Amino acid sequence: ALCRLVPNGGEAVIDNPLNDLSQAIDTLSLMHVSYLNRMHQEAVIDKWRSDTVHTNDVWDGTNGYDYIDAHLGSRYRCTDAAATSFDFWSQDRSTLELTLTNTGFSDFCEPLTLTVSIVPDKKAEAVFETECQSEELDTITGGETAGISLPLDLRDYGDGMYRIYVSCIRTNSQLPVEFAAHL
Repeated sequence: ALCRLVPNGGEAVIDNPLNDLSQAIDTLSLMHVSYLNRMHQEAVIDKWRSDTVHTNDVWDGTNGYDYIDAHLGSRYRCTDAAATSFDFWSQDRSTLELTLTNTGFSDFCEPLTLTVSIVPDKKAEAVFETECQSEELDTITGGETAGISLPLDLRDYGDGMYRIYVSCIRTNSQLPVEFAAHL
């Protein structure tokens, strides 16, 4: 429970069955590991490099070291976006529902600010932009999701096609959070 809220890591020590790839991945996820010292125990690192991940997603066939490296810390991904139905004659608003999933081993360990921008297809300026902060977003880990709901005043947008952009920054440092492109 403690390791959910603080950075956690160290070294992979002594080549043994407990750090074989499948067990290592399960343990790193369970412990919410956010970093590893890759300079320590080259034998364990080499063992992960020579083993292959078997999954039902884009990681299938990847060497274990690359898989672990990509999943240390957090890996946020927008896994769903939908708007509630809208009846032009009786409603002024719809709701944008976003689902963010963390496929990494750890949470972010610091506050995040999510920004949603809605931009007309042929223009550069957003007609709608909002920021949202959520403790749930800051603390999701290892396959957990956070749902974000935002009201959309559709009557304010006008006719046409729109693009929706979702971005995230670290609230304190204003540094960007890069979303994972795939699982």
